[in-house]
Amino acid sequence: MYLRQFFLPGLGHGSYLVGDESAGVGAVIDPRRDFDCYLSAAQEVGLSIAHVLETHTHNDYVSGARELAAVTGAQVWASGARGGAGLECAFSPLYDGAEVMVGDITLRAWETPGHTPEHLAFVALEGDAGDAGDAGGAGGAGDTGDDAAPVAVFSGGSLMVGAAGRTDLTGERQTATLTRAQCDSIRRLLTLPDGTLVYPAHGGGSFCGGGGGASRWSTVGHERRTNPLARAADRNDPDGFACELLDALPVIPAYWSRMRPLNRRGPTPLAHLGAAGHGGILPPLALSPERVRELLDQDAVCVDTRDPAAYGGAHIPRSFSVGLGDSFGIWVGSVVPEDRPLVLVLPQAEGGAPDALAQAWSQAVRQLLRAGYDRVAGYLEGGLRAWSVAGLPFDHLPQLDARDAHAHAQNGAWRILDVRQPREWFGGHARGALHVPGADLPRRLDELEKDTRWLVVCSTGYRSAIAASLLRRAGHRHVANVLGGMSAWQAAHLPTER
Repeated sequence: MYLRQFFLPGLGHGSYLVGDESAGVGAVIDPRRDFDCYLSAAQEVGLSIAHVLETHTHNDYVSGARELAAVTGAQVWASGARGGAGLECAFSPLYDGAEVMVGDITLRAWETPGHTPEHLAFVALEGDAGDAGDAGGAGGAGDTGDDAAPVAVFSGGSLMVGAAGRTDLTGERQTATLTRAQCDSIRRLLTLPDGTLVYPAHGGGSFCGGGGGASRWSTVGHERRTNPLARAADRNDPDGFACELLDALPVIPAYWSRMRPLNRRGPTPLAHLGAAGHGGILPPLALSPERVRELLDQDAVCVDTRDPAAYGGAHIPRSFSVGLGDSFGIWVGSVVPEDRPLVLVLPQAEGGAPDALAQAWSQAVRQLLRAGYDRVAGYLEGGLRAWSVAGLPFDHLPQLDARDAHAHAQNGAWRILDVRQPREWFGGHARGALHVPGADLPRRLDELEKDTRWLVVCSTGYRSAIAASLLRRAGHRHVANVLGGMSAWQAAHLPTER
């Protein structure tokens, strides 16, 4: 069995190309929207992508299943269980025990509700898989009832490495029911042999689970021994499982509310957005400072992708600070309106090498497309240097180190706003700080007094710069970013409380 994992660190998303090299047939599981990586990998090993499988309708990114199938002619397979995946396109429904043959590899569907109601896991078997009906119910799921040997399970958002997929994404009314179902689903997956490889769709960095390890794959036996949620499920302790799963879950980005409906009806094809080639992204479009000013005077929004210190020194007024890194798309999706054209300020635009500029553009646009941001107008040619030479206005955002921030807070002139996730906050925070997670801030701006002087802090200064730029856009005049964040605060041995 040929197997290759494709992992996006900031999104924590894992997708997979599975194939039978002797037969030249392959399948892609849980593909992302910019799907050219699967085509290249399949071509390298001589596989024809015949199947595209979805473990569930995704909440955290735009799926590439429909477009990949259109390009390759592959069949789309998705859940038909419990109301199904709800896809508004032609697809083949899968139910418990149904099988998809990839050459001599069998991908057997197991209904594993919990992360979503319709959720499936795919057990990969090598050998004679026999009758598909042998999959059976939860009680005997580990016994395949044939000569096939389970090699791996593509667990989607059910069993994760050191964690399990959250169960609160389809609304509060379903959370308790789905949490119990998730416990049962993981208990079922644990009936697979201990050596069975576990390949989830969500890994470290994903907001689809509350914790999780750094490893991108595991085994059933390792999870049984080390994963607290797997241990609770294995001993059939649904209450303990629920407490562990739902404790201090990360606040989800605002764009997630759009992902499930978008994936059901299907995103705009990349070719319709001007992308060239199979899975290609939008070609770079340079905009003069004057053109950027025109767009901003209409309804466009500027996203400055430079690091917080550069943004603090000078930036276009009312622009968002979202540094270009692995989590760029997630944080744009957390704070930036999705119904407006976007203008980017790229770090390589100020005299950088053309290759570096093209790479920065590609990195930014791919992440934006995965988050459903299709209206990218272009980037500021020449960066802030060109903007200032053109005589256009700019703003700045004060940056303080941890000791200065502590001194300002001590004398009562400023107040600390901590924008980290709940689990980080509970681990220790500055005395007297107010806690509003960054992903929650756009919805809670009215809670913050505009006359207050705010020192914004996160763990390192990245998320706090995003939050500080959001406050400035909302009319807060006195805002400063704490560079180094709580990491610098603790390194300086400044006082914290729990």
